[in-house]
Amino acid sequence: MRISVITVNYNNKTGLEATIKSVIHQTFKDYEFIIIDGGSTDGSKEVINLHQEQIDYWVSERDKGVYNGMNKAIHIARGEYCIFMNSGDCFFSDTVLEEVFSKNPSSDYIAGNYSDGTVIKKSPKELTLRYMYEDAICHQAVFIRTSLLKSSPYDESYRIAADWAQMFDALILHDASYSYQDIVIASLQPDGMSKKGWKELADDRKQHLKEVLPQRILKSLQQEHIQQQITTEQSNLYAEIMYLSSSPKLLSVVKSLVSLLYHLLLRRNKEKWTTPESPKQRT
Repeated sequence: MRISVITVNYNNKTGLEATIKSVIHQTFKDYEFIIIDGGSTDGSKEVINLHQEQIDYWVSERDKGVYNGMNKAIHIARGEYCIFMNSGDCFFSDTVLEEVFSKNPSSDYIAGNYSDGTVIKKSPKELTLRYMYEDAICHQAVFIRTSLLKSSPYDESYRIAADWAQMFDALILHDASYSYQDIVIASLQPDGMSKKGWKELADDRKQHLKEVLPQRILKSLQQEHIQQQITTEQSNLYAEIMYLSSSPKLLSVVKSLVSLLYHLLLRRNKEKWTTPESPKQRT
């Protein structure tokens, strides 16, 4: 089973070097390696040239952004599945491809876990509409059937949310198949694009949901999401109170603050009660 490993890069020479090494050191060798560079001027092309014997296809030319580069790679990909490991992102270990494909998976989307540099984050075992409404599958931690990507490439009008929109439409609207493997697939670049542009990401997602979901479904999801947030906040507050109760020093501080607030309110009320009536109020 051949895999297409795709790396899109622009002026990230150091990140590109790390990504290339993580790909070429994979123990599983039935893959093709495609690099799409957006016309970098920082020495990235020299890095590619150093490893060109281990790269199946690469090009360096100006493009219209990361999703334009990803679509270029999809167009020429020949593997059964694609995974996008863009510059700065790396396979978590040298055995990732071997571990995933030794299980002979057959789903359209094969998801795993990823590291954000501090913790391991897991993809869901079962994918639901609510999950995709509230969250996303990390594109560095999912293998996608190439034929599906060729028929439904990324919408380049989105700067950050195109991978989420593509997965939402395929998995939720068109019932593409999904499976989960409890394997850490990728280590993410800590200052990746979606972390920098979280507001734009949220705005794009909101707009896409309005375009593809009936209003009644969207409203129901919004209400459920708000209720979940309220429940979570209540649980967090309860946990904080229990923590304070178990810490005598902090509990003493809280008691002092409550006592101070009580006396301030009492003083305010006393002043209100003793304030002379205005002449018009006297009888």
